[in-house]
Amino acid sequence: MTHDDILRFLTSVYPYDSLTQDELTSVAKSFRSRDVIKGDEIFAVDDVLDGLMLIERGEVEIRDPTGEIVSILHASDSFGERDLLRDAKATTSAHARTDATLLILPKSDFEKTFEDNPSFHRFFDRSAPASPRKSDVATQRVEALMAASPVSVAADATLCEAAKLMRDRNVSCLCVVDGDRLTGILTTGDVTERAMAEGLSGDAPVSQIMTPDPIDLAPSALGSDVLNVMLERGIGHLPITDNGKLVGIVTQTDLTRFQAVSSARLVGEIARATDAQAIAQVTQNIPQLLAQLVAAGNR
Repeated sequence: MTHDDILRFLTSVYPYDSLTQDELTSVAKSFRSRDVIKGDEIFAVDDVLDGLMLIERGEVEIRDPTGEIVSILHASDSFGERDLLRDAKATTSAHARTDATLLILPKSDFEKTFEDNPSFHRFFDRSAPASPRKSDVATQRVEALMAASPVSVAADATLCEAAKLMRDRNVSCLCVVDGDRLTGILTTGDVTERAMAEGLSGDAPVSQIMTPDPIDLAPSALGSDVLNVMLERGIGHLPITDNGKLVGIVTQTDLTRFQAVSSARLVGEIARATDAQAIAQVTQNIPQLLAQLVAAGNR
């Protein structure tokens, strides 16, 4: 993968999307890519890990020292952070469940970003006792959940320009701004359901179909506020402003990534499964979900 490929991928992955543009560019340059084929051993128990591993595509199995599968990871999932933050010796093994591409962040760069960036630190810190992720999301401040420096566009930009920008930056919405002040929001749904359905020209301005003056929250709000607004309004993108200035955005994807295994994720994966075998692979994660719920004190 080229540097641009890696940078484009990282902009859609939490917590990298919470880094400033300069931090993200710097971190992206530190990553290297590694292709593995189905069945490959990525590392064994007691191997010294040379960096954090992030799955760009494919699936990876994590096994305990007896060979039992303890986790199945997918695109955008990371692994190895727990051991890196101790002595870097692997306490589990990792194998390619399918052909996959891994992005590896060297140990020194991982440690620097871990120390320098609060969102990165919160996401990868394993020193505190595990707590239910659902509660984590509800009680986290928005500034820890949001993607900083959201992709934006001016109101007089054309629909064609906006669509290309969403495609190139791999995002599902654009914040519409006047200078640094939020004036509207444009989603892929607006482009397909409003622009195309009404037969608008690609030269039409974004302002013609954007949602003007969208509801927003402050960085000091809580995750529970985000969840409430999204459910009440039926929206999946929520701009974050500080005295009218656009400072970030929170999406349903951000909230999902912030959580570990969730029932919603399992339901989504089952819904996308194309055959019984695929469903069987997904439902192997149900015991992990049940353990998480029980540990969190859920009935």
